[in-house]
Amino acid sequence: MPETTKVRKVGNKCVLPIPATISSHVGDVFQVTEQGDGTLVYLPVKSANIFASLAWQKSRLPGRHDQS
Repeated sequence: MPETTKVRKVGNKCVLPIPATISSHVGDVFQVTEQGDGTLVYLPVKSANIFASLAWQKSRLPGRHDQS
């Protein structure tokens, strides 16, 4: 069932509280977009594993591999 929440001012920012019935945690990161009709869409941003990135793999120095 849809819930209603109200935009609040905190400092110099507008905040849209997340109802307790929605599973979210302090520190979760969301990408927000506003559609043409004013609809706000919040999508969770998954944190990236920097060690899986090609840029990190290319930055490794040759001969510095773990010997354990």
